[in-house]
Amino acid sequence: MILWLHRAVLVPRLAYAALIRWSRAELAGARAALEKLRGQVLRGATGAYRTTPSKALGILVKVESFHLSIIGMAAKAAHRLNAYGQWTQGTRHTRLPGGVDLLPEFSIKTDMMIPRYFFGRRCGVVIPTREEWKARSNSLPGTGDVWYTDGSRAETDTGSGYFCQRDGRGIFFSLWRYATVFQTEIYAILTCAQRNIELGARDRIITICSDSQAALRALRAHRTTSRLVWEYKEVVNNNKVRLLWVPGHTGIRGNEIADRLAALGAKHPPIGLEPYTGAARCLLTGEIRDWVEREHTREWQGTQGCRQAKALMGQDTNVGWTNCIAGCSRNNTRLLTQIVTGHKRLRYHSLKIGKEAMGICRRCEGAEETPTHVLTVCPKFAQLRHQCLGELFPTYEEIRALEAGAALTFWRRAGLPA
Repeated sequence: MILWLHRAVLVPRLAYAALIRWSRAELAGARAALEKLRGQVLRGATGAYRTTPSKALGILVKVESFHLSIIGMAAKAAHRLNAYGQWTQGTRHTRLPGGVDLLPEFSIKTDMMIPRYFFGRRCGVVIPTREEWKARSNSLPGTGDVWYTDGSRAETDTGSGYFCQRDGRGIFFSLWRYATVFQTEIYAILTCAQRNIELGARDRIITICSDSQAALRALRAHRTTSRLVWEYKEVVNNNKVRLLWVPGHTGIRGNEIADRLAALGAKHPPIGLEPYTGAARCLLTGEIRDWVEREHTREWQGTQGCRQAKALMGQDTNVGWTNCIAGCSRNNTRLLTQIVTGHKRLRYHSLKIGKEAMGICRRCEGAEETPTHVLTVCPKFAQLRHQCLGELFPTYEEIRALEAGAALTFWRRAGLPA
Protein backbone atom coordinates (compact mmCIF):
# COMPACT_ATOMS: atom_id res chain seq x y z
CA MET A 1 0.00 0.00 0.00
CA ILE A 2 2.80 2.40 0.90
CA LEU A 3 4.65 1.72 -2.35
CA TRP A 4 1.41 2.26 -4.28
CA LEU A 5 0.93 5.62 -2.54
CA HIS A 6 4.54 6.44 -3.41
CA ARG A 7 3.98 5.76 -7.12
CA ALA A 8 0.44 7.11 -7.45
CA VAL A 9 0.49 10.13 -5.15
CA LEU A 10 3.90 11.18 -3.86
CA VAL A 11 6.00 11.04 -7.05
CA PRO A 12 3.39 12.88 -9.20
CA ARG A 13 3.11 15.61 -6.54
CA LEU A 14 6.88 16.03 -6.30
CA ALA A 15 7.24 15.99 -10.08
CA TYR A 16 4.56 18.63 -10.69
CA ALA A 17 6.01 21.33 -12.99
CA ALA A 18 9.24 19.28 -13.05
CA LEU A 19 10.38 20.90 -16.29
CA ILE A 20 10.67 24.24 -14.50
CA ARG A 21 11.77 23.07 -11.06
CA TRP A 22 14.08 20.14 -11.82
CA SER A 23 17.26 22.21 -11.35
CA ARG A 24 16.24 22.90 -7.76
CA ALA A 25 16.16 19.16 -7.07
CA GLU A 26 19.85 18.97 -8.03
CA LEU A 27 20.96 21.26 -5.19
CA ALA A 28 22.67 19.49 -2.29
CA GLY A 29 20.16 20.65 0.33
CA ALA A 30 17.16 19.64 -1.75
CA ARG A 31 18.66 16.25 -2.58
CA ALA A 32 19.32 15.57 1.10
CA ALA A 33 15.72 16.45 1.99
CA LEU A 34 14.35 14.29 -0.82
CA GLU A 35 16.57 11.38 0.22
CA LYS A 36 15.35 11.67 3.80
CA LEU A 37 11.77 11.51 2.55
CA ARG A 38 12.56 8.47 0.38
CA GLY A 39 14.10 6.72 3.36
CA GLN A 40 10.93 7.24 5.41
CA VAL A 41 8.81 5.81 2.59
CA LEU A 42 11.03 2.76 2.11
CA ARG A 43 11.33 1.96 5.81
CA GLY A 44 7.58 2.20 6.16
CA ALA A 45 7.06 -0.08 3.16
CA THR A 46 9.57 -2.75 4.20
CA GLY A 47 9.51 -2.61 7.99
CA ALA A 48 13.26 -1.98 8.08
CA TYR A 49 15.05 -0.52 11.09
CA ARG A 50 15.38 3.24 11.12
CA THR A 51 19.17 2.77 10.92
CA THR A 52 18.89 1.04 7.52
CA PRO A 53 20.44 3.17 4.72
CA SER A 54 17.92 4.41 2.19
CA LYS A 55 20.38 3.67 -0.64
CA ALA A 56 20.32 -0.05 0.17
CA LEU A 57 16.53 -0.09 0.49
CA GLY A 58 16.14 1.79 -2.78
CA ILE A 59 18.17 -0.71 -4.81
CA LEU A 60 16.46 -3.65 -3.09
CA VAL A 61 12.90 -2.42 -3.72
CA LYS A 62 13.86 -0.75 -7.03
CA VAL A 63 12.70 2.73 -6.05
CA GLU A 64 15.00 5.36 -7.51
CA SER A 65 15.98 8.62 -5.82
CA PHE A 66 13.36 11.34 -6.02
CA HIS A 67 15.68 13.74 -7.83
CA LEU A 68 16.08 11.16 -10.62
CA SER A 69 12.30 10.75 -10.86
CA ILE A 70 11.93 14.52 -11.17
CA ILE A 71 14.58 14.75 -13.91
CA GLY A 72 12.93 11.86 -15.75
CA MET A 73 9.55 13.62 -15.70
CA ALA A 74 11.19 16.85 -16.85
CA ALA A 75 12.87 15.03 -19.76
CA LYS A 76 9.54 13.52 -20.85
CA ALA A 77 7.92 16.96 -20.87
CA ALA A 78 10.85 18.55 -22.71
CA HIS A 79 10.91 15.99 -25.49
CA ARG A 80 7.13 16.08 -25.85
CA LEU A 81 7.29 19.85 -26.36
CA ASN A 82 10.21 19.38 -28.74
CA ALA A 83 8.11 16.97 -30.83
CA TYR A 84 5.33 19.57 -30.91
CA GLY A 85 7.77 22.25 -32.11
CA GLN A 86 7.28 24.28 -28.93
CA TRP A 87 10.69 23.85 -27.26
CA THR A 88 13.58 26.29 -27.22
CA GLN A 89 16.77 26.07 -25.17
CA GLY A 90 18.06 29.10 -23.39
CA THR A 91 17.41 29.48 -19.68
CA ARG A 92 18.88 27.22 -17.03
CA HIS A 93 15.91 24.89 -16.61
CA THR A 94 15.84 24.10 -20.35
CA ARG A 95 19.35 22.61 -20.27
CA LEU A 96 18.72 19.11 -18.97
CA PRO A 97 21.56 16.97 -17.57
CA GLY A 98 23.83 15.70 -20.34
CA GLY A 99 23.10 12.03 -19.79
CA VAL A 100 19.40 12.28 -20.56
CA ASP A 101 19.65 15.16 -23.01
CA LEU A 102 22.11 13.34 -25.28
CA LEU A 103 20.23 10.06 -25.73
CA PRO A 104 20.36 9.33 -29.50
CA GLU A 105 16.62 8.59 -29.69
CA PHE A 106 15.81 12.22 -28.89
CA SER A 107 17.49 13.57 -32.01
CA ILE A 108 15.34 11.62 -34.47
CA LYS A 109 11.97 12.39 -35.97
CA THR A 110 9.05 11.42 -33.74
CA ASP A 111 5.53 10.22 -34.48
CA MET A 112 4.03 12.44 -31.77
CA MET A 113 1.91 15.45 -32.66
CA ILE A 114 -0.33 17.92 -30.88
CA PRO A 115 -3.75 16.26 -30.51
CA ARG A 116 -5.86 17.01 -33.58
CA TYR A 117 -9.49 16.26 -34.29
CA PHE A 118 -10.72 14.93 -37.61
CA PHE A 119 -14.37 15.65 -38.45
CA GLY A 120 -14.27 14.75 -42.13
CA ARG A 121 -15.47 11.48 -43.50
CA ARG A 122 -14.91 8.83 -40.87
CA CYS A 123 -13.24 5.62 -41.90
CA GLY A 124 -15.62 2.78 -42.52
CA VAL A 125 -14.28 0.41 -39.88
CA VAL A 126 -15.98 -2.93 -39.26
CA ILE A 127 -14.89 -5.03 -36.28
CA PRO A 128 -17.03 -8.18 -36.20
CA THR A 129 -16.98 -10.65 -33.33
CA ARG A 130 -15.30 -14.01 -33.69
CA GLU A 131 -18.73 -15.64 -33.71
CA GLU A 132 -19.74 -13.49 -36.69
CA TRP A 133 -16.55 -14.53 -38.45
CA LYS A 134 -17.30 -18.19 -37.90
CA ALA A 135 -20.84 -17.76 -39.24
CA ARG A 136 -20.06 -15.42 -42.16
CA SER A 137 -16.38 -15.97 -42.96
CA ASN A 138 -17.02 -16.19 -46.71
CA SER A 139 -19.29 -13.15 -47.02
CA LEU A 140 -17.77 -10.61 -44.62
CA PRO A 141 -15.03 -9.26 -46.94
CA GLY A 142 -17.77 -8.61 -49.51
CA THR A 143 -17.26 -7.78 -53.17
CA GLY A 144 -14.66 -5.62 -54.89
CA ASP A 145 -10.93 -5.50 -54.21
CA VAL A 146 -9.94 -7.14 -50.93
CA TRP A 147 -6.48 -6.40 -49.52
CA TYR A 148 -4.83 -7.92 -46.45
CA THR A 149 -2.24 -6.04 -44.38
CA ASP A 150 0.01 -6.94 -41.46
CA GLY A 151 2.97 -5.71 -39.45
CA SER A 152 5.76 -7.65 -37.76
CA ARG A 153 8.67 -7.16 -35.40
CA ALA A 154 11.78 -9.36 -35.30
CA GLU A 155 14.56 -9.13 -32.70
CA THR A 156 15.75 -5.71 -33.83
CA ASP A 157 14.00 -4.65 -37.05
CA THR A 158 10.38 -4.31 -38.13
CA GLY A 159 8.43 -4.76 -41.32
CA SER A 160 5.04 -4.32 -42.99
CA GLY A 161 3.34 -6.00 -45.91
CA TYR A 162 0.10 -6.17 -47.89
CA PHE A 163 -1.49 -8.62 -50.31
CA CYS A 164 -4.26 -8.25 -52.93
CA GLN A 165 -6.63 -11.20 -53.07
CA ARG A 166 -7.94 -10.46 -56.59
CA ASP A 167 -4.69 -10.54 -58.56
CA GLY A 168 -2.20 -11.97 -56.04
CA ARG A 169 -0.10 -8.78 -55.78
CA GLY A 170 1.97 -8.47 -52.62
CA ILE A 171 4.74 -6.24 -51.29
CA PHE A 172 6.71 -5.83 -48.07
CA PHE A 173 8.63 -2.95 -46.43
CA SER A 174 11.48 -2.83 -43.92
CA LEU A 175 10.95 -0.17 -41.23
CA TRP A 176 14.13 -0.33 -39.11
CA ARG A 177 14.18 -0.82 -35.36
CA TYR A 178 12.34 2.27 -34.14
CA ALA A 179 8.83 1.30 -35.29
CA THR A 180 6.45 -0.33 -32.83
CA VAL A 181 4.14 -3.19 -33.84
CA PHE A 182 1.25 -0.70 -33.80
CA GLN A 183 3.11 1.57 -36.22
CA THR A 184 3.92 -1.32 -38.56
CA GLU A 185 0.21 -2.16 -38.72
CA ILE A 186 -0.75 1.46 -39.46
CA TYR A 187 2.03 1.80 -42.05
CA ALA A 188 0.82 -1.33 -43.86
CA ILE A 189 -2.74 0.02 -44.05
CA LEU A 190 -1.51 3.48 -45.14
CA THR A 191 0.74 2.20 -47.95
CA CYS A 192 -2.00 -0.17 -49.12
CA ALA A 193 -4.46 2.74 -49.37
CA GLN A 194 -1.87 4.88 -51.17
CA ARG A 195 -1.22 2.05 -53.62
CA ASN A 196 -4.93 1.82 -54.47
CA ILE A 197 -5.06 5.57 -55.10
CA GLU A 198 -2.01 5.31 -57.38
CA LEU A 199 -3.77 2.54 -59.31
CA GLY A 200 -6.75 4.84 -59.82
CA ALA A 201 -9.20 2.68 -57.90
CA ARG A 202 -11.88 5.37 -57.62
CA ASP A 203 -15.07 3.61 -58.66
CA ARG A 204 -14.40 0.28 -57.00
CA ILE A 205 -15.20 -0.86 -53.49
CA ILE A 206 -11.93 -1.36 -51.62
CA THR A 207 -11.73 -3.44 -48.44
CA ILE A 208 -8.50 -3.46 -46.42
CA CYS A 209 -8.34 -6.27 -43.85
CA SER A 210 -6.14 -6.12 -40.75
CA ASP A 211 -5.83 -8.34 -37.68
CA SER A 212 -4.99 -5.39 -35.39
CA GLN A 213 -8.02 -4.01 -33.56
CA ALA A 214 -5.83 -1.35 -31.91
CA ALA A 215 -4.84 0.05 -35.32
CA LEU A 216 -8.41 0.02 -36.62
CA ARG A 217 -9.80 1.75 -33.53
CA ALA A 218 -7.11 4.44 -33.79
CA LEU A 219 -8.01 5.06 -37.44
CA ARG A 220 -11.70 5.28 -36.54
CA ALA A 221 -11.26 7.72 -33.64
CA HIS A 222 -11.85 11.47 -34.03
CA ARG A 223 -8.86 12.40 -31.82
CA THR A 224 -5.38 11.72 -33.17
CA THR A 225 -1.93 12.13 -31.59
CA SER A 226 0.03 10.11 -34.19
CA ARG A 227 1.37 11.67 -37.39
CA LEU A 228 1.06 8.30 -39.14
CA VAL A 229 -2.62 7.95 -38.25
CA TRP A 230 -3.29 11.54 -39.31
CA GLU A 231 -1.61 10.97 -42.66
CA TYR A 232 -3.87 8.00 -43.32
CA LYS A 233 -6.99 10.03 -42.54
CA GLU A 234 -5.93 12.72 -44.98
CA VAL A 235 -5.14 10.17 -47.70
CA VAL A 236 -8.48 8.36 -47.60
CA ASN A 237 -10.72 11.36 -46.82
CA ASN A 238 -11.93 11.58 -50.43
CA ASN A 239 -11.86 7.86 -51.22
CA LYS A 240 -14.19 5.00 -50.36
CA VAL A 241 -12.16 2.60 -48.27
CA ARG A 242 -13.58 0.09 -45.81
CA LEU A 243 -11.40 -1.34 -43.06
CA LEU A 244 -12.27 -4.80 -41.76
CA TRP A 245 -10.90 -6.69 -38.79
CA VAL A 246 -9.98 -10.33 -39.39
CA PRO A 247 -8.86 -12.76 -36.67
CA GLY A 248 -5.16 -13.50 -36.99
CA HIS A 249 -3.59 -16.94 -37.33
CA THR A 250 -6.87 -18.71 -38.05
CA GLY A 251 -6.12 -19.99 -41.54
CA ILE A 252 -7.45 -17.01 -43.53
CA ARG A 253 -5.31 -17.24 -46.67
CA GLY A 254 -4.87 -13.54 -47.39
CA ASN A 255 -4.03 -12.75 -43.77
CA GLU A 256 -1.48 -15.56 -43.60
CA ILE A 257 0.24 -14.31 -46.77
CA ALA A 258 0.33 -10.72 -45.43
CA ASP A 259 1.81 -12.03 -42.19
CA ARG A 260 4.61 -13.79 -44.09
CA LEU A 261 5.26 -10.66 -46.16
CA ALA A 262 5.57 -8.53 -43.00
CA ALA A 263 7.96 -11.09 -41.51
CA LEU A 264 10.09 -10.87 -44.67
CA GLY A 265 10.16 -7.10 -44.30
CA ALA A 266 11.44 -7.44 -40.73
CA LYS A 267 14.23 -9.80 -41.86
CA HIS A 268 15.45 -7.85 -44.89
CA PRO A 269 17.86 -4.92 -44.53
CA PRO A 270 16.06 -1.59 -44.98
CA ILE A 271 16.96 0.88 -47.69
CA GLY A 272 17.32 4.59 -46.96
CA LEU A 273 17.45 6.67 -43.79
CA GLU A 274 15.68 5.68 -40.60
CA PRO A 275 13.09 5.95 -39.22
CA TYR A 276 10.32 5.72 -41.79
CA THR A 277 7.53 6.03 -39.24
CA GLY A 278 8.98 8.38 -36.65
CA ALA A 279 9.83 7.29 -33.12
CA ALA A 280 6.81 6.44 -31.00
CA ARG A 281 6.29 8.12 -27.65
CA CYS A 282 6.67 4.79 -25.83
CA LEU A 283 10.21 4.49 -27.27
CA LEU A 284 11.23 7.87 -25.86
CA THR A 285 9.67 7.25 -22.45
CA GLY A 286 11.31 3.82 -22.37
CA GLU A 287 14.72 5.35 -23.04
CA ILE A 288 14.18 7.88 -20.25
CA ARG A 289 13.14 5.10 -17.87
CA ASP A 290 16.27 3.12 -18.78
CA TRP A 291 18.42 6.21 -18.18
CA VAL A 292 16.86 6.69 -14.73
CA GLU A 293 17.54 3.04 -13.87
CA ARG A 294 21.15 3.31 -15.05
CA GLU A 295 21.70 6.43 -12.95
CA HIS A 296 20.08 4.73 -9.97
CA THR A 297 22.46 1.77 -10.35
CA ARG A 298 25.43 4.12 -10.73
CA GLU A 299 24.46 5.89 -7.50
CA TRP A 300 24.34 2.57 -5.68
CA GLN A 301 27.71 1.48 -7.05
CA GLY A 302 29.24 4.76 -5.86
CA THR A 303 27.69 4.57 -2.38
CA GLN A 304 30.15 4.35 0.50
CA GLY A 305 29.51 1.71 3.16
CA CYS A 306 26.56 -0.72 2.99
CA ARG A 307 29.05 -3.60 3.21
CA GLN A 308 26.47 -6.28 4.02
CA ALA A 309 23.96 -5.15 1.40
CA LYS A 310 26.59 -4.93 -1.35
CA ALA A 311 27.86 -8.41 -0.52
CA LEU A 312 24.41 -10.00 -0.77
CA MET A 313 22.88 -7.86 -3.54
CA GLY A 314 25.89 -7.09 -5.67
CA GLN A 315 26.12 -4.05 -7.93
CA ASP A 316 22.55 -4.02 -9.23
CA THR A 317 18.95 -4.79 -8.31
CA ASN A 318 18.22 -8.46 -7.62
CA VAL A 319 15.02 -8.83 -9.64
CA GLY A 320 13.96 -12.04 -7.90
CA TRP A 321 14.22 -10.54 -4.43
CA THR A 322 12.53 -7.33 -5.57
CA ASN A 323 9.57 -9.29 -6.95
CA CYS A 324 9.38 -11.30 -3.73
CA ILE A 325 9.18 -8.14 -1.65
CA ALA A 326 6.46 -6.78 -3.93
CA GLY A 327 4.32 -9.90 -3.60
CA CYS A 328 4.98 -11.52 -0.23
CA SER A 329 3.53 -10.91 3.22
CA ARG A 330 4.52 -8.06 5.49
CA ASN A 331 6.48 -10.39 7.81
CA ASN A 332 8.44 -11.95 4.94
CA THR A 333 9.16 -8.51 3.46
CA ARG A 334 10.51 -7.25 6.78
CA LEU A 335 12.62 -10.36 7.39
CA LEU A 336 14.12 -10.46 3.89
CA THR A 337 14.93 -6.74 4.02
CA GLN A 338 16.69 -7.07 7.35
CA ILE A 339 18.68 -10.11 6.20
CA VAL A 340 19.85 -8.45 2.99
CA THR A 341 20.75 -5.08 4.50
CA GLY A 342 22.41 -6.52 7.62
CA HIS A 343 20.41 -4.24 9.90
CA LYS A 344 18.96 -7.01 12.02
CA ARG A 345 18.87 -8.12 15.65
CA LEU A 346 22.15 -9.99 15.47
CA ARG A 347 25.11 -9.40 17.73
CA TYR A 348 27.24 -7.36 15.32
CA HIS A 349 24.49 -4.86 14.52
CA SER A 350 23.37 -4.77 18.16
CA LEU A 351 26.96 -3.94 19.15
CA LYS A 352 27.01 -1.02 16.70
CA ILE A 353 23.84 0.50 18.15
CA GLY A 354 24.94 -0.07 21.75
CA LYS A 355 22.66 -3.01 22.60
CA GLU A 356 25.37 -5.68 22.96
CA ALA A 357 28.78 -5.79 24.59
CA MET A 358 30.32 -7.97 21.87
CA GLY A 359 29.62 -8.78 18.22
CA ILE A 360 31.06 -12.31 17.98
CA CYS A 361 28.84 -15.09 16.58
CA ARG A 362 27.01 -16.82 19.43
CA ARG A 363 27.22 -20.21 17.65
CA CYS A 364 30.80 -20.56 16.38
CA GLU A 365 32.42 -17.68 18.30
CA GLY A 366 34.84 -17.27 15.42
CA ALA A 367 33.69 -14.18 13.52
CA GLU A 368 31.26 -11.27 13.58
CA GLU A 369 27.61 -12.35 13.76
CA THR A 370 26.19 -10.91 10.56
CA PRO A 371 23.75 -12.24 7.93
CA THR A 372 26.63 -12.79 5.49
CA HIS A 373 28.51 -14.87 8.07
CA VAL A 374 25.45 -16.99 8.87
CA LEU A 375 24.49 -17.49 5.22
CA THR A 376 27.95 -18.39 3.92
CA VAL A 377 30.67 -19.52 6.35
CA CYS A 378 29.41 -20.23 9.88
CA PRO A 379 30.32 -23.93 10.45
CA LYS A 380 27.46 -24.48 12.89
CA PHE A 381 24.91 -23.96 10.09
CA ALA A 382 26.73 -25.90 7.34
CA GLN A 383 24.37 -28.91 7.30
CA LEU A 384 21.28 -26.72 7.41
CA ARG A 385 22.65 -24.58 4.57
CA HIS A 386 23.17 -27.72 2.51
CA GLN A 387 19.56 -28.77 3.14
CA CYS A 388 17.96 -25.39 2.46
CA LEU A 389 20.38 -23.65 0.10
CA GLY A 390 22.04 -26.59 -1.64
CA GLU A 391 25.59 -25.73 -0.56
CA LEU A 392 27.63 -26.20 2.61
CA PHE A 393 29.53 -22.93 2.16
CA PRO A 394 27.86 -20.93 -0.63
CA THR A 395 29.57 -17.95 -2.22
CA TYR A 396 27.99 -14.52 -2.43
CA GLU A 397 27.17 -15.15 -6.10
CA GLU A 398 25.33 -18.35 -5.17
CA ILE A 399 23.40 -16.52 -2.45
CA ARG A 400 22.31 -13.86 -4.95
CA ALA A 401 21.04 -16.56 -7.30
CA LEU A 402 18.82 -18.09 -4.61
CA GLU A 403 15.09 -17.70 -4.50
CA ALA A 404 14.09 -15.48 -1.61
CA GLY A 405 11.92 -18.25 -0.16
CA ALA A 406 14.93 -20.52 0.34
CA ALA A 407 16.79 -17.87 2.32
CA LEU A 408 13.72 -17.19 4.49
CA THR A 409 13.22 -20.92 5.15
CA PHE A 410 16.86 -21.33 6.15
CA TRP A 411 16.71 -18.36 8.49
CA ARG A 412 13.60 -19.59 10.29
CA ARG A 413 14.84 -23.18 10.61
CA ALA A 414 18.13 -21.88 12.03
CA GLY A 415 16.23 -20.36 14.93
CA LEU A 416 17.75 -16.95 14.32
CA PRO A 417 15.98 -13.71 15.32
CA ALA A 418 13.05 -13.11 12.94
